[in-house]
Amino acid sequence: MSVSLSHKLVARYGAALILLSVGVRALLQPVPMPGRMGDGALALVATAGAAIALFCWFAPWDRWPQRNLYAIAMLMIALKSLSNTLGGWGSYSYAVHYTIISVWIGFALPRGAMLRLLPVLTAAYCLPIWWHAKPTAELLSVAMTVPLCVIAGESVAWMTSRLRQVEASEARNVQDMQRLVEATTRLGQPTSEGSRVEEEIVELCCSALEADAASLWLRAPDRTLELTARWGTHFEAAPPRLDVSAHPGLVRAMQERTVIDEAASERASLAAHLGLASLLILPLASPEGCRGVVLVASLQSQQALHEYGHYVARAFAAQAAFALDRVVSTAKLVDAALTDELTGLGNRRDARMRLEVLKGGDALVMIDLDHFKHINDTHGHAVGDEVLRQLSTILRNSLRESDEVYRWGGEEFLVVLAGRGADSAAAAGRLRERWAASNPMTTFSAGVAVHEDGSDWEHTLARADEALYAAKAAGRNRVELAD
Repeated sequence: MSVSLSHKLVARYGAALILLSVGVRALLQPVPMPGRMGDGALALVATAGAAIALFCWFAPWDRWPQRNLYAIAMLMIALKSLSNTLGGWGSYSYAVHYTIISVWIGFALPRGAMLRLLPVLTAAYCLPIWWHAKPTAELLSVAMTVPLCVIAGESVAWMTSRLRQVEASEARNVQDMQRLVEATTRLGQPTSEGSRVEEEIVELCCSALEADAASLWLRAPDRTLELTARWGTHFEAAPPRLDVSAHPGLVRAMQERTVIDEAASERASLAAHLGLASLLILPLASPEGCRGVVLVASLQSQQALHEYGHYVARAFAAQAAFALDRVVSTAKLVDAALTDELTGLGNRRDARMRLEVLKGGDALVMIDLDHFKHINDTHGHAVGDEVLRQLSTILRNSLRESDEVYRWGGEEFLVVLAGRGADSAAAAGRLRERWAASNPMTTFSAGVAVHEDGSDWEHTLARADEALYAAKAAGRNRVELAD
């Protein structure tokens, strides 16, 4: 983003001054002046000035370095001196023109330019006076005019440099805000994948803060910080966990919820522990406490940590924490929607999702507690609920890691035995025996069906349900295998 005081703009101001100077000389040309050498020479100077002004107006200054503007300054001074030498010397406007040129130099060139151009300016100022053999008093006016030009030019240069700094700062702030908006927009997109959000946080942190590397550390149950995602090479040798209490910078960032800029030279520095020269610590604060931190290393821009940069870092950390909170909240909602509140097992909705991916050889075991209504009617629903919880615990602890158990509804449970095939009825029988060994208040009956390739899960479930009814009809407390 270019600032308003571009090289092209100041070059065009210079062109306008040259044209104005040429126009003034053209208007004053008919006025008799002592020492004029002829209208032809003056017209030649005026033509050259007009050509130079046109070139300065259309030249691609924005692609050229600022030092090229010294050429315009030298041409301004030379044209003014030559114009007054050939066309006559008018004392009433002579010093004013040089002051205007000095103001333009201060406007166009950096501080110190007037001092560097001082010998040229002095010589150009004295040449017409000496050429026309003016009195010594006129020649000594240089002692007042030249210092005045230097003061005017340097004063304008100082103010212009300050203005450029402000404009550059504003341009940088706008870029920082644009990167922050882009990062937070991506973080705000809905997703249920926690690992993906963590990777996006470190990637977008590097983009928003113009950093080479970032890492995400989340609070673990043992109150340490666990490395969950990283971007860049600076954290490849980082340990998997950090002890918060061992690093004052971490403690302060997480307790005060403020951005900490840390250097390796500081005492007990986390940057030194990670082998980095400097480190930025961004706390991920949420209503439930500080979830962790983002560590940022090797900032590309030295201005990334200016005052506005700290605000950008804090805003990004807040959005990152919000994104993590959203993922956690979404996971809780999904878990609540798929979990039976009483037993903690998957509910019917969760079971249907598992049934959608049944494979040949998987077995379904439909379990129903015998005479469960009698328990509720005799001992109350609280006792009945406890029986359901006991059965869910027995089933969960008796299955392999690849098997699943769900509460299908009421006193019915569905067990998915992955790849059991012909052994599924025996496996269901062992589940019944373990339940009986717990001295329960009632027994259960079970129906087993093995899923076949090419069949839909509804058909396999219906077969298991039919086998369950067959077990009930055969006297309960038994396992029946579907045909």
